Amino acid sequence: MLDLDAANAVLKLASSEAALDVILSFVEAENAKGGLFQVFGHGSIISGLHLKAAYVNTLIAFNDRSNIARRRQMEMLLFAGMTRQIGDAIRRVGVTSAKSFVVFSDNTCAMERFGKISSIKEFSIAGSAALYAAQKLGFGRIPSEGELLTAMARSRLGL
Repeated sequence: MLDLDAANAVLKLASSEAALDVILSFVEAENAKGGLFQVFGHGSIISGLHLKAAYVNTLIAFNDRSNIARRRQMEMLLFAGMTRQIGDAIRRVGVTSAKSFVVFSDNTCAMERFGKISSIKEFSIAGSAALYAAQKLGFGRIPSEGELLTAMARSRLGL
């Protein structure tokens, strides 16, 4: 049976002196170990629910073979970006700077390892940042949880 519990998901805000390609190489290495580790642009995430829903939807997509991307971290990016196009997802929610970004992991040990190359702190989103992210994703205001989940599902259907 598929475990859809996102309670163990770890979300953090991060910054790093390392180059962005070093961070992305870390992401690839962690995903090669079997977990799901991904980074997102800080100004692209509406809430913790936004990423937890993208994670759960990714697990479901791979379980029922409805995934679009070959790799789970890219599928999660698609769900978080509310699009079926990888390029669009990268533009909407991809990390563009090592100065400030959001980190997601389904493995606390991976997050601890990441702390060796980045400064990490608790995840929080201020109202203005959530509004900016919502507008970037096509909402006129910060969506309710139901609106966010509905938009994510509709994006998968191409609606």
